Amino acid sequence: MDLNLATAGSIAAFSVDMLVYPLDTIKTRYQSAPKGISLLSISYRNLYAGVGPVVAATLPSAAVFFTTYEQLGGLLRKSTSFSAPITQIIASNIAECASCAVLAPAELIKQNAQVENKENTATLTRRLFRRENIRTLLAGYRALVFRNLPFTTVQWPIYEHFKKLFRSKDFSRGQAAGMAAMIAGTAASTATTPVDVVKTRIMIQNQKSGGVWSTTKDVISSDGVKGLFRGGLLRSSWAALGAGVYLGSFEKAKESLGKD
Repeated sequence: MDLNLATAGSIAAFSVDMLVYPLDTIKTRYQSAPKGISLLSISYRNLYAGVGPVVAATLPSAAVFFTTYEQLGGLLRKSTSFSAPITQIIASNIAECASCAVLAPAELIKQNAQVENKENTATLTRRLFRRENIRTLLAGYRALVFRNLPFTTVQWPIYEHFKKLFRSKDFSRGQAAGMAAMIAGTAASTATTPVDVVKTRIMIQNQKSGGVWSTTKDVISSDGVKGLFRGGLLRSSWAALGAGVYLGSFEKAKESLGKD
């Protein structure tokens, strides 16, 4: 593993976790609330609930993602005639699948902590892992991949395109990455809000929860099609800010570490 890329990815992950985690908590509580509950009616207490396991997992997860993305992308550019967007989609999707394997258990803890907001993270973790079996954890991994792959597919080609464009306009490396990431994050989050809603429902339900298709039907049955877009504006705001900080920090960290 390239230690410079891993370090840059970890710095980026920590920066975004600390800044936008409360917005993610609000979004998760709103998406999981019963029909008729407004954004103003949900709890705004303990907005950093579950952040510990997430930070512990996102640092290696980000290191895995960026190392895989950068090195696989370089390999594909050298050994294939794929266009730049196709190369970016392939590299980012494979990197995402690898990083989700690291992140999935922490994501399960995080979203339950965000919603339940009644016990400390250590107690919740012990309870969840006593209750959940391997099949449930795999369902959580599949749900995470189900949400993240469409997001990644949309985000990375847009991000790389605008980063190159902004760099040609004499913006600094970090500025170009941050602005490009905000545009890409907004587009990707808007397009993938329905899969995020379904992923959230799967993660916070108990062992009786179904798979992606049955959960999608449950959401539509209880809330209508508009239920699939619940929290979309909040998620887009979170994603724009988070992506800007995440990828801007990554590029700045790479520059500081002397990694081109």
